Amino acid sequence: MNLNVKINYDAAETYLEIFNEIINKGEPNLETVEELFKHEVMNQMVTHYNRPEGLNAGIDKDDLMNIVLNLGNGEFSHENKFLESFHSNLRGKIEKREDLKKVLLEIKEKEKGIVEFSETKLNRFLPGNINFNPEVFIVFTGYSGAYYIGQDITLDLEHVSKSIDKVASTIAHELHHIVFNSFLEEEMRIKGLSSNKLAIIELIGGIVGEGIAYYCVGGNPDEGLTGYENLDSYQRDVARWKEYFVEVNDVMLSLLGDKMNRSKMYGWASRHMKKDFGAINTVGIKTVETIFKFSGDKEIINLVKWPTDYLKIYNRAASNFNRSQKYNYPLYSPELLRTFDKKL
Repeated sequence: MNLNVKINYDAAETYLEIFNEIINKGEPNLETVEELFKHEVMNQMVTHYNRPEGLNAGIDKDDLMNIVLNLGNGEFSHENKFLESFHSNLRGKIEKREDLKKVLLEIKEKEKGIVEFSETKLNRFLPGNINFNPEVFIVFTGYSGAYYIGQDITLDLEHVSKSIDKVASTIAHELHHIVFNSFLEEEMRIKGLSSNKLAIIELIGGIVGEGIAYYCVGGNPDEGLTGYENLDSYQRDVARWKEYFVEVNDVMLSLLGDKMNRSKMYGWASRHMKKDFGAINTVGIKTVETIFKFSGDKEIINLVKWPTDYLKIYNRAASNFNRSQKYNYPLYSPELLRTFDKKL
């Protein structure tokens, strides 16, 4: 694997300068804010928050700049509730600025080990050699913990401040998405699918990609841990995973039966992606966990190579546990598997 990960600290440092200006004089300098928005990471941030299958926030860079210029104000009112949340999130980081600065310095000092650890975690589940040169931007995102755009990754400094291992695991998580999507896009290109059929492949890709990223690459699969077990929101969604599974099964059937189009699927996905985990992430985590416990690394690597085999691979693993250990794992419906095989 030829992976040349570069970590960029510039935007985080500019943000910390802005926070200090607010503490010292009640508002940031316009020049410092303008400097922040020259960084490429801020363009990518707008792209991320406007993803139709994601938050679909309907914002532009001027909206975000206006938020930062108003960070000296304790309250911020806007018809777009996302922007109010963005302001509140950043305001909460101002009083933590010194601790966050220490975290940033520690990441700089340990960058080599962080990159090596993230590459090791990623490499375990790679089907072959991958060559790419991602840049990791550290910043304050105002909402998301981490995301990727193209081959670049953005991390929220506070989100990864728990430990150096958290930094490495989150980078590995996002690196996996980049690699996995390259295989998924190739499979979609080869099949030459219609819009609705593309949508179901995208949905399966989201479920499988998030599942492997959370459970295998970003987590500790050998101990059955994702690293989010201490979050109430995670525990609530995991408790609902079988309910979510039925919902996912029905959405796939609707797409294959042309009862739901790609745009409506994006709307459904967006509602879930606005939650901490939601149906896509939770079903991904639990079904990938089932597959890993049944077949280990080999089947996870096969999923990366051939993500459209996911329905059969999961059903095979779940059926085995239901028979041999009397588990009650849900299964994708025979109708879904039949229709999927017939139409794709």
